[in-house]
Amino acid sequence: MSQRQLAAAETRLGEGWTGGGRLRACLLYPNTYEIGMSSLAVHALYSLLNGLDGFSCERAFLPSESEVAALRGRREPLRSMESGTPLGGFHLLAVTTSFELDWLNLPLCLELGGVAPLQCEREGEAPFLIGGGPCFTANPAPVLEMFDAVFVGEIEPALPHVGELPDVGRDEWGEYLSQCPGFIVPGLSELPAPRRCARSLDEFATDTVIVTEHTEFARSYLTEMGRGCGRGCSFCLAGEIYRPVRYRRPEILLGRIREAM
Repeated sequence: MSQRQLAAAETRLGEGWTGGGRLRACLLYPNTYEIGMSSLAVHALYSLLNGLDGFSCERAFLPSESEVAALRGRREPLRSMESGTPLGGFHLLAVTTSFELDWLNLPLCLELGGVAPLQCEREGEAPFLIGGGPCFTANPAPVLEMFDAVFVGEIEPALPHVGELPDVGRDEWGEYLSQCPGFIVPGLSELPAPRRCARSLDEFATDTVIVTEHTEFARSYLTEMGRGCGRGCSFCLAGEIYRPVRYRRPEILLGRIREAM
C-alpha cells in the first residue's frame, strides 16, 4: 500500500492534525510506516507538536523499495502523508529514532524529499532539521553533521522553547536553540549537553492517537504507564537515559483508557 492509502485507512483519536499553522513541521521517522506507527514516541510527538500554538505537524516515513523505485522513476519527491507536501516544502523536519540502524535510512529519506543530507549543503529555504530520541541522547556525534540541532533527553520540558519558534526569525533558530537547555547546535553548543528530564508524567499524554491495522499493535490502544527502571543495569540504554523512575497516577491512566474506549 502507498503511504496515502495507509493514511486513508487510519482512525484518529482526538483532534489530531488540523493544518493551517504558521510553522509547518513534518515528523520524519526513517523506517517504514508499519514500524514507525508501532512506536509510541511517534504518536506522542505528533500529538505534542500539533498541540503547540502556531504549529501544524505532518508525518513521513521511509518508503518501501518498490515505492522508492517508483518515486525515482517518476522523478517525484517523498511527500508527507497528510497534505502530500514534499519534505523540502516544510519549515522544520523533526527526526526521531530509537535505534542507530535507522540513521542509515535517513540520507535516503532526505534525498527523496529534496533535502540535502548534510547540513553544510543546505541553503536558502531548506527545512531546519532537528533530531531526537534515545540514540541521540546516548551519542549524537555520528550524525551531527546532518542536523541543524539535536535534542538530548525527554522533549516535554523543552516544548515551551520549541513553541517559541514561530515567533523567532528562521535565520535565528540555531542561535535561539543553542541557548535552550538540552539542545545541541553544531558550531554553537558545547558538548556534552545536559539531559532534559520530565519531572511529572501526569502533566502530558503519551498514548495512541492514530489507530491503524498496519502496525505491530493493530486495533490496540497503547499508553505509557511509567518511565525508567529501578534496576539500573549498565547494559540497558533505556534504564540509563530515562532516570529517575517515574510512574503515572492510576486515576490518570484509567481516565485516558476510558476516553479511548
